[in-house]
Amino acid sequence: MAHVLYAVGNATGVDAKLTSVEHSQDDCAIPAWTVAHTGGTDNNWIFLPDCSNSDYWRDHHINVAATDGSWVVSFWVDDDDGRILYWSNFDGYSTQNSVPRSKDVTDCALMIHLVNGSPVVTWAPW
Repeated sequence: MAHVLYAVGNATGVDAKLTSVEHSQDDCAIPAWTVAHTGGTDNNWIFLPDCSNSDYWRDHHINVAATDGSWVVSFWVDDDDGRILYWSNFDGYSTQNSVPRSKDVTDCALMIHLVNGSPVVTWAPW
C-alpha cells in the first residue's frame, strides 16, 4: 500500500519548496512557520515515491529545500524493506534516518525543524 503525504510543516524560519521528481504537478511552496497542504493538481494529497535503493533514488524521491539554500531534506518509501519511510538531511539517498512505525501507517504529515542548523524530520499519522 502506498504512503500518502497530506501536509508538510516548515518550522525552520526559512521559506521552502517541495519538489517531486516523479510528479512536478505536486510541487508547492512551504512558507516558513506554516503547514502546507500537499494537494498536487487534484487538491487532495501526494504519494511518497517508492525507492528500494540508491539505484532508484534519482528518479523516485521528494525534496523539500530552503529557498535560501541553507538546508534540504529528501523523502521516499523503501518498498523492499517493509515500506518504511526514510529521509535524508541532504539531497541524496541514505538509510540512516527512518521514520519509526511508518510501515504500519500509510497516511501522514511531516514536520521539518532545525537542530543546530541541520534539518530534522518528525511525522504524525493522519
